[in-house]
Amino acid sequence: MATAAADDVQIRYEGPGIGTELLGMTQANFLVLDPGHAAKELAVMINDNAMAYLVEQLGGSNDPEFRDGAARVAGRIWIGRHVPRVGRLEPVLIVSRATFDEDEGFLPAVKAAVGQ
Repeated sequence: MATAAADDVQIRYEGPGIGTELLGMTQANFLVLDPGHAAKELAVMINDNAMAYLVEQLGGSNDPEFRDGAARVAGRIWIGRHVPRVGRLEPVLIVSRATFDEDEGFLPAVKAAVGQ
């Protein structure tokens, strides 16, 4: 996938992953549509440490409903932040706790998206 402006790219949520809690992660599946390129199916995996951090920061409870919603919101934002910066998206993106420290704008973007 070639580098594109985030405004040109459509990110469509396709649903949660199944059974990824066995891997210590929560998965959100997306379809990324970049004009001029083939559609790309993409999974964003948020590991348990990152999810615990989101629970703490967003004030949720660490249950399946919160995890799926947080993965959907954070996954969409994470893809949107990557599309303009990289030339190719891998089929799986993993968000760890360190991701929030390395990208200082990521957590504020997630909080804004959930209305905090």
